[in-house]
Amino acid sequence: MPEITLDLTFVVLMVATSLASAFLAIYGLGWVLQRQNREEKQVTLGSLRDPGMAALLPPPAQEIAVEDLRVADMERNFSELARLREVVDHSPMLVWRQQESGQIMWSNRAYTNIAERVFPGQTDAHVAALFRPRDDGRTAGRCSLHIADQPKPLWFEQYSYPLNNEETLHFALHADPVVRAEEALRNFIQTLTKTFAHLPIGLAIFDRNRQLALFNPALSDLTDLGPEWLTARPSLRDFLDRLRENRHLPEPKDYNSWRDRIAALERAAVDGTYEEHWPLPTGQTYKVTGRPHPEGAVAFLFEDITASISLQRQFRSEMEICQSVIDSLREAIAVFSADGDLVLSNDAFATLWGIDPREMLARMSLDEAIEFWKNACRPSPVWQELRAFSDYRQSRTSKSGAVRLSSGSGLMVEFETLSRGAILCRFSGPACAPQDADKKLDQMA
Repeated sequence: MPEITLDLTFVVLMVATSLASAFLAIYGLGWVLQRQNREEKQVTLGSLRDPGMAALLPPPAQEIAVEDLRVADMERNFSELARLREVVDHSPMLVWRQQESGQIMWSNRAYTNIAERVFPGQTDAHVAALFRPRDDGRTAGRCSLHIADQPKPLWFEQYSYPLNNEETLHFALHADPVVRAEEALRNFIQTLTKTFAHLPIGLAIFDRNRQLALFNPALSDLTDLGPEWLTARPSLRDFLDRLRENRHLPEPKDYNSWRDRIAALERAAVDGTYEEHWPLPTGQTYKVTGRPHPEGAVAFLFEDITASISLQRQFRSEMEICQSVIDSLREAIAVFSADGDLVLSNDAFATLWGIDPREMLARMSLDEAIEFWKNACRPSPVWQELRAFSDYRQSRTSKSGAVRLSSGSGLMVEFETLSRGAILCRFSGPACAPQDADKKLDQMA
């Protein structure tokens, strides 16, 4: 009978490996032998989840060596869990898990720090509930915390996510900068409202959706629209329709042209080019200006310029009367401003010299007029005297002389200084006083 030599180490490994393989297979951990090495007492394992590996399950008598991989998996899981805890603890947001009863099951470091400030001196501050559970069913909202050492509360944006085990996962982001910005915006709007309240010009600002966002009391006074109706934030079209009903818009020819005009008004306001005078059926005149505002908003300014228009019309009427009076004179008259520009002349001046400065695109200067008169007349020192008179007008009040036109007709020329440095030039020829002109010329000869 041959002698049998047993390797006790392999016997032990054989038994332990068989039991371990069966245990792992039963509980679904799924590691089986793929390759064995008797000399090095090592094995390579494959996954039992792979159908091809199930056939490699060794019989109980096979010599194998197995390496326990479950310990390594657990170590990796614990390492990943530690990293996740570190990430959550360094997060600036507050994170906590809370039961329906209100008990805190877990919280991160940011939550604990705030809880210690809200409940100073308490050893269980980390499990203290900082925020009351919401009873409105909302999963997001704004809440505040009052801390004893701070005059203002801390604001947070809270987000809640229900879990399957009757717990809720909560997140709270710091909202102090947002709250301060909103408060500053409200104060700014209140300041603007108080400032605009004293303006006589009506202001209406429509947001990007063309809803009325801001108005002042003058708008209600000018448009006869009640503050209650304006506070309801009407649209731009409703606003203009109500103005039309109140006869505070120019009456359109038809409704289609009215709608087209509204669309053109909105486009021009966005471009910043809208500015019109609205003659109203009531006899008033409004100046309406449209300007773009940030974030797609547009602003309209309504100014009652009825008094200004009336004054302009009165001034224009008086100027027309004055012009008629000057045109009725037989003398040719020309008035030059202190800057040397021709600002006034009459029909006799246009007839005498053959030009009408009122029909010229550019104003005639005094130097240009002297040169023109000089070329239209025979040589005379009068024109040089007129040029010298314009240079020393402050020390002289009047100057006169006589000249002859190229046709031989006599002409009296008189220069006078008016208020604010203006110069009046008067020409009287044979048509008005020929004897005086000829007598003066004979005396000069």
